[in-house]
Amino acid sequence: MPASDSKHVAKRPEDRTAKRINRAFHTLSACHHVLVHATAESDLVREICRTIVETGGYELAWVGYAEDGPRRPVRPVAYAGVNAVYIETVHVSWGEDERGRGPAGTAIRTGANVVIRDVDADPSLELWREVVLASGYHSVLAVPLRDEVRVFGAVVVYAATRHAFDEDETRLLSELGADLAFGIATLRQKAEKERAELGRRHLLQLIDAVLQLPVILYRIDGKGVITDSRGRGLERMATADQQAVGLNMMEQLPGLRDRFEAALAGQTVSFEARVEHAAAPGGFREDWCYQNHLVFDAANGAGAIGFALDVTEQRRAEAVIAEREEQLRGIAENLPGAVFRRVLKPDGTIAYPYVSPRLQALYGIDPAWLMRDGRRMSEFLHPEDQQVLRDAHARSAASLSLLQLQLRIAGIDGQPRWISLVSRPRRLETGDIQWDGILLDVTEVKQLEAERDYLTYYDQLTGLPNQSLLIDRMAQALVQAKRTGTGAAAICLKVESLKDIGDSGGLEAVDAVVKQAAERLLAALQPGDTLAHLGGGRFCVLCNGLAGAAQAADCAARLGQGFEAPFLVGATELYAKAHFGISLYPDDADSPTALIQNATAALNRARSASQHRYEFYNAQMTESTTLRMNTEAELRRAIERREIEVFYQPVVRPIGGEITGLEALARWRHPSRGLLLPGSFIQVAEQTGLIVPLGDLMLRQACEQAARWRRDGLCPFPVSVNVSGWQLMREDFAERLMAILGETGLPPAGLQIELTESTILRDIDFVTVMMREVAARGVGFAIDDFGIEHSALSRLPQLPVHTLKVDRSFISQMTHDPGHATLVQAIVAMARAMNKKAVAEGVETHEELIYLRAYQYDAVQGNLFCPAVPAKTCATLLRRGSLRPSEMAAKAPPHQSGD
Repeated sequence: MPASDSKHVAKRPEDRTAKRINRAFHTLSACHHVLVHATAESDLVREICRTIVETGGYELAWVGYAEDGPRRPVRPVAYAGVNAVYIETVHVSWGEDERGRGPAGTAIRTGANVVIRDVDADPSLELWREVVLASGYHSVLAVPLRDEVRVFGAVVVYAATRHAFDEDETRLLSELGADLAFGIATLRQKAEKERAELGRRHLLQLIDAVLQLPVILYRIDGKGVITDSRGRGLERMATADQQAVGLNMMEQLPGLRDRFEAALAGQTVSFEARVEHAAAPGGFREDWCYQNHLVFDAANGAGAIGFALDVTEQRRAEAVIAEREEQLRGIAENLPGAVFRRVLKPDGTIAYPYVSPRLQALYGIDPAWLMRDGRRMSEFLHPEDQQVLRDAHARSAASLSLLQLQLRIAGIDGQPRWISLVSRPRRLETGDIQWDGILLDVTEVKQLEAERDYLTYYDQLTGLPNQSLLIDRMAQALVQAKRTGTGAAAICLKVESLKDIGDSGGLEAVDAVVKQAAERLLAALQPGDTLAHLGGGRFCVLCNGLAGAAQAADCAARLGQGFEAPFLVGATELYAKAHFGISLYPDDADSPTALIQNATAALNRARSASQHRYEFYNAQMTESTTLRMNTEAELRRAIERREIEVFYQPVVRPIGGEITGLEALARWRHPSRGLLLPGSFIQVAEQTGLIVPLGDLMLRQACEQAARWRRDGLCPFPVSVNVSGWQLMREDFAERLMAILGETGLPPAGLQIELTESTILRDIDFVTVMMREVAARGVGFAIDDFGIEHSALSRLPQLPVHTLKVDRSFISQMTHDPGHATLVQAIVAMARAMNKKAVAEGVETHEELIYLRAYQYDAVQGNLFCPAVPAKTCATLLRRGSLRPSEMAAKAPPHQSGD
């Protein structure tokens, strides 16, 4: 492990490039291994994506195929990495429309690489920028996949860092794309040839049966005319109404006239002839091959006797084999390395039956020369490696195990180069041991390995130790602290306002602030302390030899002083503050990882909920994280066990209280915690993707109940169900919705879907199309929490929306804030103008009801009339048909409306 003073800041401008080249080269090498061993196209693309992510360290990789059709979609066929499910929701095309302007579509359409080194700044990602950034991707590279005819797809790689995919990295990944395209084409050809081979085998079975029949025997006269024939094989040469007798062979086969003349002159001749098979009287078609043997008819003193063996399929099989060998030879000769076959005979003789020409291009070794004398291969190796190779071959031969090692070999310029040799042996029936393998040049990788330790243990931006080195030093410090009976602390801090700095000054300004912050933090350290940069403006300080929490607080205060002065970026002064989280050893944790985790938890508390600049860790912070994880697991089981119940809140007319609608709301009947409101689990469901099965369960239960009420004559109006953005953005949403309606027996008019403005704005073009498709089938739409967002106002007239539901935040303030009162009144006027209904949510006081009556709202909903109730209670209310204010309000907790 590299040793360095904790305050030393190393600056190596080539580190970032070297790391990327190293990463890309390792990825390319690993993918070559996948390409060599892949047997199916689906396995190949899946393994390539996994290798790019796991070996290359990229965030996400996916392969998409271009499909024809009006929308020209790009169909993902394989993906791997962080938030890979994102690929199923992006709806990429390779057309000229807005969805075709992304990296994948552009690469397929233009046939050129597309490099996006900063997602924030690239306009082509406008449609997907928010979700891409939310997934942690900041750079994108798309490489087209091309066969001999066209570009048929693309491989797309996402990096977590900005300014990834420089020229060298792009070149290597482009080579990977070309190799992948070639591998796909090769596997497709292989599959096609396997099908052809299967057909050939069936044909061979038929030919075997035919060959059981007598061979074709024939006699010709002195002019080459067939005078007699035997064997059913002649039926291939003549139709039913044209017998073989009478055919002139020299006229039918003019190119072989000299052979027939030689036989007639007394010689014995053998020849192969391609005979035209009779298709109709007087007409022939080619493609039958016969091996002929002809002798002079000595018995008659004239003419000749011959027999013909049909070798058509044999010749065709030989042509197929030759073509296959040529293809394999082409692959071997064009790989970025040398392919070889080494044979060890029982008597110890070494031979190289095949070595690809690339060996000469790489190292100046003539393959033909090596194939003549296989023992001379060791002459090109470094003296220290010659015995290494011999010993490795001996071990591999003894155990028939994989041979894999790195050796030095003389290059064309005489300088040693490193090669990676990989081959697998097998024992032949002859007793020979045969290795088939490949040599790859890894010289550049070896040169970069000298810098690997630095790249592994130090942050490239600041030159500070990274988390790996911090943990190592922290482990040593904790051992010392335990031995001496002293304490230690991990102080995690986050430089705030970096996003604002980046928006105004760009990434260079952010980097400058982070570097200056690192320098100020280093200056505040005590001897023996360690400062590490964890990335993204997050630092961690290891403070040693502490007597207690007070000293840790003093250390945090010293560190905080570095943020009091402005940071100078060019001529601009920028201010950035920092929050701190402190975890103590041995009070809070006794391991490096736990100390950092606890300090991070305290930091998050300081950033989100604390009024203080720093927070000490306490166990409740871990309990909060544990509670969230437990909630996810319990919610997953609750959905499977149908512990989620649907409650219903009536929607009534403000005057008279007539029930005109119902909203379905989720309740979780937890086995130990009782009835839980959505606020305790919806956020977890959205973060984990459980919102999709939860929403589907809610939708089905609400439709089943509404259908029963309709059959009983209790619910002539639609029931509203909230649908999340995750559900709506699925392309099969309309089909799934109509399937649920059909299965439950609820007519489309009996359902109203509630969407928030934020859901609509996520992808307003896609959502508009989906809403129109669903609305065309009779389902109604309402905008929930209307007014919270206002970016959808311009598109509102084009959306098939029947109802606007005004959020409670406006209703609760209109009675004492004239501005909110004016806004609430303006919304109902706007709804009237667009022929839509206006519903007020969260109505809880008589004063609010008076205002809404005056504003002539179509309906109201809230605890003033009735909270959300179970289906059985709701059925009783439906039979009554109307509600009075405050009738059931006392039974409801405050602010339950619409939850």
